[in-house]
Amino acid sequence: MQRDPNIIGQSNFFNRFGQFLIRHNQPTEAIIQFENALRLARAASYPDYMLSAARQLEQVYLQK
Repeated sequence: MQRDPNIIGQSNFFNRFGQFLIRHNQPTEAIIQFENALRLARAASYPDYMLSAARQLEQVYLQK
């Protein structure tokens, strides 16, 4: 996935993977994936995905 030139697609993948990890009770690993999603969304200057990843991070940190 990291070789895909579509940065927005990569960001979406990491966001969805983080959601998967949350459902499987792995919040620490999910944080890593949401951070990856946020970093890539910033690189692509894509505010919708930046907000989505930031909200997911906020939610996970609140639960921890």
